[in-house]
Order: sequence, then structure tokens, then C-alpha cells
Amino acid sequence: NKSKRDIGDSYGSPTYTFSAHYETAYHDFHFASSKIITDSSLGDGNLLSVNLDPTSDGAYNVDQIERENTEISWTSQLLCSRCTTSISLHMSNDDYLVLGDTREGRGGAVDITYAFSKWSRVSYRLSTTEHKFAGSFEGRDYRYKRQLLDLSFDVSKRMAGTVFYE
Repeated sequence: NKSKRDIGDSYGSPTYTFSAHYETAYHDFHFASSKIITDSSLGDGNLLSVNLDPTSDGAYNVDQIERENTEISWTSQLLCSRCTTSISLHMSNDDYLVLGDTREGRGGAVDITYAFSKWSRVSYRLSTTEHKFAGSFEGRDYRYKRQLLDLSFDVSKRMAGTVFYE
């Protein structure tokens, strides 16, 4: 993976994507990790409010980013045959190549689903993500907490509906 600016240095870094999945009768384990060079021109959500300039993610300059993501999750039906429980943890790091800024993201989620039948289920999700910044983003740290309750119905194989409250 290599990136070259019109003015300035070129940057190279190994790119990888790795995913592993292990399944037993009652448990699923999943691990995924990746590293890429991308850029901030599409507004990647690093800041709470993206400014109106579509070529900026809220910073004063567009920059290339070396981004690393890792996630691990566990899903189980151990509680009961109609219950599915899932726990996941994730982390991500952005290293802005020219600006010298960095972002670290950490978070997790817990999901609980109960199936009333094979056509209807209720789910509850609690998640939190924390972002910490350094460089010109200093002081813009934030934590995002979310709760979601949803009720899903499968009317047929081709039609389904969901009602949710967040």
C-alpha cells in the first residue's frame, strides 16, 4: 500500500485484512483486524460535526490516514434455545501522516435477542465508544453511548419489518 502526494513525500505501509471465525454448537467466536492507508476527504466521522466542505472531515487540511481496526466478538445461545447473546470489543487507531494528528477509538457492545417464534424477535443492544484525539484535534475527545430496542417480524422469506427505539 503506497500513497504519494503531489507535493511532498510518499508513504508506504503493509496493508492487511485478517478474519478468523470459530463455531461450536452453542458459541461463535470472531476476530477481525485490518490496516490500510486511506484519507480524510470523505468525512470519516472523527468529529461530532462535519463542516460543510465535502473535502474535509472537520480538520483544516485533508490528509492521508494510516488506519488500523481490530474487533473480537462472542455470540452464544447458551442461556436458552430462543436467546442469543453477543459481546463485542473493538479498537481503531488513525495516524494522520502529514498533520501529526492521531485518534484512538475503543468500544464495546452487548446484544440480547429473544425469538418469540421463527418469524418474530425482540433485541436489546447497549454499546459505547470512546474517541481520544491528539495534535490539532486535542480536546475534542468524546464518548458515544447508545441503547437500541427493536422488534422484528418476518412476514415471508421476501418481506420483513422492524420497529425500533433508540
